[in-house]
Amino acid sequence: MKKLLFVIGLFAILGFSSSCKKDETKSTSTQSTPSGYFVNVTINGVDYNEIGDIGYGFYESQDGCDGKIYTLHTLNTGIRTSTFSFSMNLNHRQNNSDFSTLTLGSYSVKKNLWPSNDSLLCNWDLAIGYNDKTLTDQSTTVEPDGIHNVTAITYLSETNTQVQYNVEGNFDFSVKNSANLIIHITGSYREYIQTYK
Repeated sequence: MKKLLFVIGLFAILGFSSSCKKDETKSTSTQSTPSGYFVNVTINGVDYNEIGDIGYGFYESQDGCDGKIYTLHTLNTGIRTSTFSFSMNLNHRQNNSDFSTLTLGSYSVKKNLWPSNDSLLCNWDLAIGYNDKTLTDQSTTVEPDGIHNVTAITYLSETNTQVQYNVEGNFDFSVKNSANLIIHITGSYREYIQTYK
């Protein structure tokens, strides 16, 4: 009889444990991020690709070029090789009331100066970080003729506090290293961003 009670108790514990695991799995799956996102970058003819919801590392500021609050949204996790490192951030208005009035078009590519000189960043600017590791002075400057095209903004969904969008675009610009060598960079992206109500 004791063995029978032990087996029944064991099954009850396993059944309870397994129902808890199902609830945990269910709640985790509802937190999944959207799929179908990518960042493709070509640097001096070599392709680098990242797939998935890549954006992270939000930085909020009130001193953009027009005094509005914006979000600095990281578009890629960073490309690092033995000869260079590269990162790219998309600046967009944080408040949905400002964001929803934005239009498709061509915008600037600028050097990422965070956290200093944020007042130079405007809406839809790409902020670039590129270090040339082949030189003692690894700094670079972004050439003034760079262009960032925002080609699609698609509403996804919203909650009580946030609105989610897909944003697609492409870019074409060059950086100049401290030895005056020009490095050409092109690419495209599709990314998930959110704004606040």
